[in-house]
Amino acid sequence: MMREGLLWFDDDPRRPFEQKVEEAVERYVEKFGETPNACFVNPRSLPENVHSHAGVVIRAAPTVLPNHFLVGISRTEKDGKRRRRGASARVAA
Repeated sequence: MMREGLLWFDDDPRRPFEQKVEEAVERYVEKFGETPNACFVNPRSLPENVHSHAGVVIRAAPTVLPNHFLVGISRTEKDGKRRRRGASARVAA
């Protein structure tokens, strides 16, 4: 889950995918002052066998438009585990 991120657009076919990820990460660091750990891209934009680059895990997400890169801090990648849906913290009375 990513609560906020930076949406980067690059449709230049001459620029390698990895360079596009690096530029998106650089802009995120400039804007937010910390390094993202995740990048979500459209499955059609994701080259085969690319799972990480520039220190971020790269995941396919059909909700991200082609040629867009959604970078940010993912709790899933940060915590190393997924939260169950519907799980909530219980407060003792």
